[in-house]
Amino acid sequence: MPFLDEFLDSVRKIPSKIFLVQGNHDPREMTVPSGMTLLHARKSTLGEFVIGGLGGSNFTTGGAPFEYADEEASSLLDALGPVDILLSHCPPYRTQCDLGPDGKNYGSVPVREYVESKKPRLVLCGHVHVARAVDKVGGTIIVNPGPLMEGNYAMVNVLEDDLSVKLRQDSFRG
Repeated sequence: MPFLDEFLDSVRKIPSKIFLVQGNHDPREMTVPSGMTLLHARKSTLGEFVIGGLGGSNFTTGGAPFEYADEEASSLLDALGPVDILLSHCPPYRTQCDLGPDGKNYGSVPVREYVESKKPRLVLCGHVHVARAVDKVGGTIIVNPGPLMEGNYAMVNVLEDDLSVKLRQDSFRG
């Protein structure tokens, strides 16, 4: 069984909502696995929290199928409006979560501007695989757990007004 199918089978056993956004190598229009909600340019609720999403990424050197100009990202984020949690494939620019192996930042300027103006409590991102980190922009916690294929994930605990994040690693193999 391929890794993603194996992982999704294990996640479906969790009695909770499951949200996702496409990565830059995923198609804009994708089939969403059963029991999951695609959040690209949409909002939903998770308990008392409003969660919104932005899939894809800014342009990279690889010419991936789901990339767009900063103007499109800004427009999508403006239309999304304020959220408590932002699920963004691309991390905010100039954080520990967008540092490439060459020490350059590969994040999104519009995501950074959104975080600075809308001040979500939490941003969960990926895109830059080597940038496994927890960082902050103002009061917003930014989390890039690293590649799931390597067993990386983050545990986020919410206790009243306090958020805590721990990076974890597991094989997910049965």
